[in-house]
Amino acid sequence: MRRMKNDKGFTLAELLIVVAIIAVLVAVSIPIFTAQLEKSREATDIANFRAAKAAFIVAVLDGTISAKDAEDKTKFYYHAGSGSVSTDEVDVPYGEGTKTNPYKASPDDGTYPAPYDAGDDYSSAVIYAVYSKTYMKESLEIHWVNAETGEELPFTTIDLSNVTKPVLDDGGGSGSGSGSGG
Repeated sequence: MRRMKNDKGFTLAELLIVVAIIAVLVAVSIPIFTAQLEKSREATDIANFRAAKAAFIVAVLDGTISAKDAEDKTKFYYHAGSGSVSTDEVDVPYGEGTKTNPYKASPDDGTYPAPYDAGDDYSSAVIYAVYSKTYMKESLEIHWVNAETGEELPFTTIDLSNVTKPVLDDGGGSGSGSGSGG
């Protein structure tokens, strides 16, 4: 009797070639994946900073942050989870960025919005602001700070001198109108 040859299956050479191709694809994709992951972390930090700026300005406009706080140099912390501003320190840091710089750019070339600098470590950072008011000028100094080490990271100053505070309606209905009657 004759034996039948079984040709079903792969040879060792074919399997080694497939494993080598997969290894090359993985080796190429890991750096690309980590760079994209870092870009997303930095985008999160930038979005948090923009949201914090808006929250601090709203807090000044609605009176949560006042002239008394300016005299005391009170620190107001931004709580990213709730989007709120308070004097309570942040328990869990929300900074995401690390010291790697996937863009290979300097902070001054327009790639990053001020004050974000990809060369700094934001992995344990939070945002706080200090309100200052002098006779002619109101401003907010908004800082990144490393929650673990206390290291100050880049900050920005917002001039609030030209921002008008809303006039709240007292409910009396004694406003003047300028519409024309028909």
